[in-house]
Amino acid sequence: MAFCLASLLIACGGEDTTQAGTRVNAQANDKALVGAWATAPYGPYPLGPLTRDGAPTPGAPEVAQFPGNQANNQSFRMIIHPTIGGDAVRVRLSNLMGDRPVRFENISIAKGNPLTPNIDASTQTPLTVGGKRFGVAPAGAELLTDVVAFDYEAGDDLAVSFHVAGESGPMTWHAVSFATQFIAPPDSGDQTQDATGTAVRQVSVGWFFISGLDVINPQAKGAMVAIGDSITDGAYQALNQRWPDFLAQRLQAAGQTIGVLNQGINSNTVTDVRDGAAGPPLVKRFQRDVLSRSGVKSVLILEGTNDLGAGVDAPEIIEGLKTVI
Repeated sequence: MAFCLASLLIACGGEDTTQAGTRVNAQANDKALVGAWATAPYGPYPLGPLTRDGAPTPGAPEVAQFPGNQANNQSFRMIIHPTIGGDAVRVRLSNLMGDRPVRFENISIAKGNPLTPNIDASTQTPLTVGGKRFGVAPAGAELLTDVVAFDYEAGDDLAVSFHVAGESGPMTWHAVSFATQFIAPPDSGDQTQDATGTAVRQVSVGWFFISGLDVINPQAKGAMVAIGDSITDGAYQALNQRWPDFLAQRLQAAGQTIGVLNQGINSNTVTDVRDGAAGPPLVKRFQRDVLSRSGVKSVLILEGTNDLGAGVDAPEIIEGLKTVI
C-alpha cells in the first residue's frame, strides 16, 4: 500500500460469418477499437505483492488448485467490469510469464455476475482466433481474439470463459483483483459451456491470463490509462470501488464515452528497484501497459512512494517520470 508521490495527466499521441459468430473485419476496424477494461499482467503464479511464497491474500479466499503452480486441462471464468459499452469486442489473453506456448480453447464472452459463476447463456458468444475456436499464445506474448459482434452496456459485468488445454507451465496473472474469479478443478476438461457455473466452482482473487477487453463503440472518444501502484490497483476495494472505477462513472455521468483502463500493480515502482512480485517498473512497462493499448488518448500516473520506501532518491524517481513523459 502506498500514498502517491506524483499524479500526472499526459496526452498521448467486410464481415466473415462463421459458426462461432459474426467476425468483424479487424483490419478495417482496428483503429475503431478502444480499450474498455484492462489489468496489468505479471507473475508467474503465485508470485505477487500480497501473495509472496504462495500465501493467500489477507482476508480473501484463495482455494483454486494448481498442482505444480500451473493450469492443467481446466477451464477459467474471469469476471470483468468494462468502463464503456460496445457492439463488438475482442479479448486479450497474456502468456507474458510463460515458458512454453499455451493453447486456449473455446474462448467466449457472456453477461455474468460479479458474485457467482453463472452466466446468461443467451448472451454467450464464442470468440475465435483467426476464425478458429482456439488460439495459441507463444511464450512471452499476448494473444488477441478476432473482433466479434457482442452488444453490452457500460456497467454490465461480463464473464470471459476459456479452456487451457494440457499443462500451461508458469501462469501469467494479476494477483489481486479483489473480486471473485472462478476456475474448474485441475484435469476436469472443457467446462466453458456450463452456464450454471457449477463446474467452475473453485475460486480465486486473481485474474488468470486475461489482460484486456477492446470494443468498438462509435460514440467512444478514446481510452485513458490509469497506471500506478496499490492506490490505482485498488487494494482492498472490492466490487469496482477503485478510484478509476469512480472516474469512469463520472465520465459516463458527464456524457463522455471514454474507456478507463486500470493498469495499477500493488507495490509497483517508477524505477527498477523491486523484484518481479510488484511487476516490472513504470519505466519498463509504459510501452506495454499504456502505449500498446487500443485507442489510448491520455494517461494518469500515480506512482513514486514505493520507490522512496525502497531507498531511491527523489531525483532518480523524477528522471524516471521524465522518461515516460
